[in-house]
Amino acid sequence: MPETQPGFTHYWVGGAVLIVGLYQDKGLGRLLYGNPIAMWLGNGSYALYLVHATPILWSMYKVYPHTAWSQLPLFVMVGIALAVSAVIYDGFQRPARTWLRSLALSRRRAQDVPAAAVP
Repeated sequence: MPETQPGFTHYWVGGAVLIVGLYQDKGLGRLLYGNPIAMWLGNGSYALYLVHATPILWSMYKVYPHTAWSQLPLFVMVGIALAVSAVIYDGFQRPARTWLRSLALSRRRAQDVPAAAVP
């Protein structure tokens, strides 16, 4: 049997329990992923994906220029990434999505109008 790190099997068992719990969509899954904070993070995750490296690099070179990246507190990097992604999500992504949906809806309504009804 190959050598594994101690506790490595617990990751597999924990992952399987989590997947089964989430599949049921009640109990733990609803508690973890059905709350407003988790919903907001899920909706804004694309903005976080886009900018997660930029705030980290910025904080490494501008905020803490004489600190090695490994010494920079993780909560500082995560906090900057979450703040920048929140600005992008609330300031650009949501308004753009609303505008694009209204544009698509107006085009769909224009196509539904019969040609004889247009003056």
